[in-house]
Amino acid sequence: MLAAVTPAADDDANAPDAAAPPTRARDGGARAGDAIGPAALALAFFALGVLASPDVGATADELETLRAGQRNLEIVAAWVAGRPAPAWSFHELTGYYFALDTLRALAIRALAAAGLDDALRALHLAQLALASATVFALARLARAAGASARGALFTALALATLPPFVAHAQNNPKDLPATFALVLAALALLRAARGARPRDAVIAGLAIGLALTTRVHAVFGLAAAWLYAIAATERPTRRHVAAHVVALAVGLGAALAFWPWLWPAPLERLTGALHDVGTKVFTIPVLYLGRVLPANEVPWHYRFVLLLASTPLSVLALVAAGIAAVRARGAPEGARRAAVLGSLWCACYALAEAVVWSRYDGVRHFLVALPGVALLAGAGADWAWERGRVGRVAALAPFALAVAGVVAVHPYANAFLNPVARLLARGPTDATFEIEYWGQSYLEAARWLAKHAEPTAEVVVPQFAALAEHELDLPVREAGVREWRATDRPRYLVVMSRRAYWSPPLADVARTEAPVFEIRRSGGQLLAIYRNAAPR
Repeated sequence: MLAAVTPAADDDANAPDAAAPPTRARDGGARAGDAIGPAALALAFFALGVLASPDVGATADELETLRAGQRNLEIVAAWVAGRPAPAWSFHELTGYYFALDTLRALAIRALAAAGLDDALRALHLAQLALASATVFALARLARAAGASARGALFTALALATLPPFVAHAQNNPKDLPATFALVLAALALLRAARGARPRDAVIAGLAIGLALTTRVHAVFGLAAAWLYAIAATERPTRRHVAAHVVALAVGLGAALAFWPWLWPAPLERLTGALHDVGTKVFTIPVLYLGRVLPANEVPWHYRFVLLLASTPLSVLALVAAGIAAVRARGAPEGARRAAVLGSLWCACYALAEAVVWSRYDGVRHFLVALPGVALLAGAGADWAWERGRVGRVAALAPFALAVAGVVAVHPYANAFLNPVARLLARGPTDATFEIEYWGQSYLEAARWLAKHAEPTAEVVVPQFAALAEHELDLPVREAGVREWRATDRPRYLVVMSRRAYWSPPLADVARTEAPVFEIRRSGGQLLAIYRNAAPR
């Protein structure tokens, strides 16, 4: 078993001599010092995100999220007033995600009161705050796992520079908050397991309940944290066992409390929801390695390949070093501990991929695995730093290269592909991978149309027309190629390069017509605009 984890940044009351004032003062100072670096990084991430936010387009799921949050507020208001509550809004699981949806809706209302009356932009700001909090919380998780203060900062830096995380930091309303809730729960669980105090166990339970009601697959990350917590307790006592039991019991109770749709018939509704999770199969068409497949036939390696393809090679080298640090004799003890947790985290989500029924939307649904990747990269960077001046360059350069890669594809970090992935594509990368799959590029398309389209023009959008309509003053029509070709007025066909969704006529347009505007990144096309033959 791992030795007990007691880094300087941890709660001083867990140490045997915590009551001594000098020790408390020293530990408090160390704790504050450890938090300065991650806090500064999280604030910098937030500030840069705010600067980039005008270029970040909306995504399809955000409209659903806004409606769900608003409906939750209406339901709560009806409960308070003693009126019959309106029906629950659409979610894959009815009433799920209640706590975070409601909190975000309140944040959006507060921002509207402060003058930001664009609900989607307010949602992006709320999401960015959650992403920044995740960066900070992951550093604290690494520290709680036994990493050095430097290693914890490297872990946070790794997460903050991973292109998939940057891509989803503002406009992923489901998987990003789930990642935050999971990191928060894992941190609270490690602290409760170490100190074995009732208060910490209750806090951990509340965080566990929140994580379980944001994404069902949070259970795999919690399993990784629990396995690590058990292994890190060198001489478990009854207090440690009791802390685990209390955290689990409170967690299950909190999950019920955070999912009020269950309240009228908890067992019946929960059983039905779990049945849906275990049997629902999506047949969404998916482009993978040049082939279009239904989601339930996408091979097991889909997300592993996409995660490798969307991670800078320099960061992958640090991840490899982190994996090696688990057993290497020369690795710092803190790096080894963090790498063990990162390895468990990634292994649990590898297991999750083996049992899911459907796979689609690239790395988006695998976002919860990124903290494990960051823990490994942070451990690798910490180990490299120990090797003198060359090692320090090797520790810092990968993150600088990752930032450069994100800047090169701005504002479409989701389209980032490393050189090996682009080489393997052997042609346009959008014909091999889905590098745009849920409408982020419509904002730039709308800006081009607003500047270049005739006042009498109509915009034809075959996919996610509501997003384009949100950004445009021109008439938007959800239609196909036949309607676009009519020459009674100028029409612009806006085609998002999600090839799996293309109809044969749409594919024919892309093959035979020259676009008047296109967005390209990473050797592929994200979106193209075509004009019909109407007179100018």
